[in-house]
Amino acid sequence: MSKKRRERLIAGLTLIGMGIGWAFGQLVPGLFIGLGLGYIASEFLKEKRRQ
Repeated sequence: MSKKRRERLIAGLTLIGMGIGWAFGQLVPGLFIGLGLGYIASEFLKEKRRQ
């Protein structure tokens, strides 16, 4: 996975988490959950590509 694509994945999931958090009145937790999911997903895809 290219660095640019990885950055976009992290940013996209962060924004999705922020939007969901905002909808439920919990912006900061939603932001951190989205950021965490972005890093986990990017690492998962990076590991999958190595195999």
